[in-house]
Amino acid sequence: MAFCYLLWITTLAWVVRYIISSKVKGGFLILLGITCNALVTLLNGGVMPSVGVSPTFQPAAPIWNVSGKGQWLLLADQGALYRFSIGDIFLIAGFLIFLIGTVERRRLMIPIKQGSIANSD
Repeated sequence: MAFCYLLWITTLAWVVRYIISSKVKGGFLILLGITCNALVTLLNGGVMPSVGVSPTFQPAAPIWNVSGKGQWLLLADQGALYRFSIGDIFLIAGFLIFLIGTVERRRLMIPIKQGSIANSD
């Protein structure tokens, strides 16, 4: 359990510092996703509960609880979300916003040379 606390505190500290210093687009969603996952994991003894997953499912590592019991199950991994949690959805959305913003910014920074478009003849 102490390792779980250390992992989440380190992750949150690093992400908060990076997001604040560089003003990342999508950073709030990334931070919200990490916070949701950290909260539900810490409230459930260092494991992520899973709701709506078959009880015969054998997790690859002992970091999931497939019994469907625990605290704050709304934030747990959901069978209806293809075993993703609400926090995972926030993380994915924030990362996509960050990625799209980065690609767009780089695309706008590349100068277009005049006459570089080939004729279609």
